[in-house]
Amino acid sequence: MMLVFIFLEVTIVIFFLTGCFILQGLRKIPADPPCIAVRVILGKRQKESQILKEGWHFFPFYPFWHSYIKVNITKKNKEFILESVRTPDSAELKIPVAITYSPGISEDGKISPQSIIDFLNSGGENGVEKILEEMVKERIRAWAGDKIEGPQSWKEALAARWEAVDTLMKALTGSPNEILSSVPTSILRKALKKPSIPPEESEEKIWGKNWEKVNDVLEKENYVDESSRKPLVEALKEREKAINSIRTGNGSRPIISLGITINRLNIGEIKILGKLAEAAEKEVVEKRERDAETVEFEHVRNRAKEIMDSLVCTHGEALELIQTERGKVKKEIKENKFTLSPETGQIVKDISEMALAAFSKGGKKP
Repeated sequence: MMLVFIFLEVTIVIFFLTGCFILQGLRKIPADPPCIAVRVILGKRQKESQILKEGWHFFPFYPFWHSYIKVNITKKNKEFILESVRTPDSAELKIPVAITYSPGISEDGKISPQSIIDFLNSGGENGVEKILEEMVKERIRAWAGDKIEGPQSWKEALAARWEAVDTLMKALTGSPNEILSSVPTSILRKALKKPSIPPEESEEKIWGKNWEKVNDVLEKENYVDESSRKPLVEALKEREKAINSIRTGNGSRPIISLGITINRLNIGEIKILGKLAEAAEKEVVEKRERDAETVEFEHVRNRAKEIMDSLVCTHGEALELIQTERGKVKKEIKENKFTLSPETGQIVKDISEMALAAFSKGGKKP
C-alpha cells in the first residue's frame, strides 16, 4: 500500500514538473500583426533552421537555452523626399520617392532564414530604412546630374519619372533583365519604339534628330536590321513590363544585402523649387491663355463664315454681329417720349396747318 502511495506521488510530481517544463517553454508568435521568428539557441541565431510562423511553438528552458527573435513582416510604406536635386541646367527639384517593402526574401514560396538574419544584421526596420534613404538619395542625385543618362533640363526631368524608377530599381535590386547595348536604356526605349518617340532637344544633339547615332552604335554592335534587333526589342519590353509592375505594386524585387523584398517603387510628382517655379508657372499660364485665344479665334472665324454665307453680309458686319452675340460689343436702342401741354400742342397744330395751307397755295399753277 505504501508503494502505491509513493508511486502516485512520484507520478504526480513527474506530471507537475513536465507540465511546468512545457508551460515555461510554450510561446506564441502573434498573427496580428503578422510575424515570424528566428530560433535562438544559447544566444546564437539559427539560420539553418526553419522560420517559425505564427502560432504556438516550444522553446525548452526559455529563455536560457532556446529563445526567439520576432520579426514583423507587415508590408511597410516609406516615402523619401529629396530636396534641392539639381539638373545640369542648375534647376532645383523636389523629388518624392515612395517605397513599399517587406522583411525577408522568399525562396520556393518560403521565407529564407538567412534573409531574416540579414534584415536583423542591417538594424531591423529602422536600420534598413536609413540605409534605403541613403541609397535612394545618392542614386537620384547622381541620375539627375548625369549629362548622358539623366535629364538635361528641368523640363525633361518632369517627364522622366519612368526613367528615374528604372535607374533607381537597378541601383537597389540590380537589373531585372540584361540589355546588351552600350546605348542607355531610356534612349533605346524611345528610339526602338514603333513609332519611335521624338528625341528631346538635348537628346537630339547627342543622338540625332531621328536617332541616327543610335542606329550607328547598334550597327557597330551587330544590330544591323530588325531581325537582329528583335532580342533587344524583346528585352526592352520585358524591362518596361517589370518597371510598370513595380510602380503599381504588382511586382517584387529582392535586396539581398538588406534581406528585404521591394513590393513597390515609384516616383511621385516632381516639382520645381525657388524662383524658377514661379517663372515656370507663369509660362504655363501664358501658354494656356495663348492656346485658349487660338481656339477662340478659330471659332470666331468659322462663325463669321457661316453668318456671311447665310445672311449675305460683309465680313465686318458678321464680326460685329458675333461680338454683339458674345457680349463683347454693346448696342442700345433708345426710345424718347415727349409730353406737351395743351396750349403748346394747340400752337404746334396751328403752325402746322398754316404751313400746310401755304404749301398748298404755293403749289397751285396760275
